[in-house]
Amino acid sequence: MIHSLDAETMTLEAPNVGRVQLYASGRPSSRPPALLIHTINAAASAYEVKPTFEALAKDRLAFAIDLPGFGASERSDRRYTPRLMTDAVLLASDEIHRRTGSPCDLIGVSLGCEFVARAAKERPERSRRLA
Repeated sequence: MIHSLDAETMTLEAPNVGRVQLYASGRPSSRPPALLIHTINAAASAYEVKPTFEALAKDRLAFAIDLPGFGASERSDRRYTPRLMTDAVLLASDEIHRRTGSPCDLIGVSLGCEFVARAAKERPERSRRLA
């Protein structure tokens, strides 16, 4: 079962990533936007960051991604590697930058932290802080 967040839903697509779902809520503010990245487990999706997503959306733009193979994102027959997940985080952070003109705070949960760290190292101009 796919759980979604009560938020605007965008489908992002890139050849190296496939189709992923990005959720957005909140309003522009002086605070940077935030992107939440879930962990990897049998039932993972952006839904697992729902409480944090809702709290952040009260005073800034909040985004959450369904990583490839999870939630409402594409589940094609391919290898699901750290490279694929990092590319998905970069795709989402590029979209957030396109929409807001601002780098975002990247917030990872458990193994999602690895993808946050890799994305920030590869494209530091797209992130402000990591958690």
